[in-house]
Amino acid sequence: MTIHMPPQASLPSKILVAVDAEGMSDHAARAALRLARAFEAKLEFLHASAPHALLEMYWPDSRVDEKRVREMALAKKHLTQHLSELLSDLPQGPKSAADALRVVPGKATKTLLARVREMPADLLVLGASRRRAILDFGSTARSVLAKAECPVWIQSGPSADIRKILVPLDLSDESLLALSFARTIAPRLSARIQAYHAYDLPAIATVPWDASAMIPDFETMRRASKKAFEDALAAFDWQGIEHDATFVDGHPSESILEAARSADLVVMGTHGRTGFASTVLGSVAQQVARHAQVPVVVVRKHDRVFEA
Repeated sequence: MTIHMPPQASLPSKILVAVDAEGMSDHAARAALRLARAFEAKLEFLHASAPHALLEMYWPDSRVDEKRVREMALAKKHLTQHLSELLSDLPQGPKSAADALRVVPGKATKTLLARVREMPADLLVLGASRRRAILDFGSTARSVLAKAECPVWIQSGPSADIRKILVPLDLSDESLLALSFARTIAPRLSARIQAYHAYDLPAIATVPWDASAMIPDFETMRRASKKAFEDALAAFDWQGIEHDATFVDGHPSESILEAARSADLVVMGTHGRTGFASTVLGSVAQQVARHAQVPVVVVRKHDRVFEA
């Protein structure tokens, strides 16, 4: 098996954070400020103010525009005060939350993805709420995970020091790109990396009763998979980063979630499937992002073609 190593990932220099008026993004905002300090990156907070469909339908355009301007001004005032208080205890916070905050009209998904391209952002940070299924099918977070042209950091709980980064690998280009990203940020976080591969035993195909069945040599398949994993890690340029390698038997998402219990961050690749294909094929990255108790960074190749 030939492993093609991805180009070296760059350290994020522009970080975009999605903020809301309900406080669900508070953990993300605090985590992003710490990351901006560690990476010496520019930080921007973005709030999308969705238009009112009924107003646009029945009110004159001029009145709708006036109301939208007032609402955005009020939202910026409220969010500026909230962010200033939220981040006041963190060192090297923004001198003025108003300078780092943008409030724009539009739907969250479209606005976030457009701003990622405009900056262009190197890292997008989202909050996640355990009170509701924010990563369910059709949600903003799920769409952003599939389409964002930069790594997406999901912060589901309070920010904390990161000393161990778990990187699940299936040896795809996406997972190796995730490993490269983890290697790039690890020195700034004083973290070590645990490369992790969960080998899922293939199911035996059902054959007609009178057919001659070829029973796969599962142990040979497992050894080949383990060797490919070890060869990929041996060929990888670790640049002096401390790391461990773990090869286990088990279902990928379940095994990764169990391993994440002893990690501070999970960095993994995604194939960028959207819509029906994602529902049928499933996505380990989406399952881990939804259920992990630690932050999860999802990395996707920029040139990946979306699957409908």
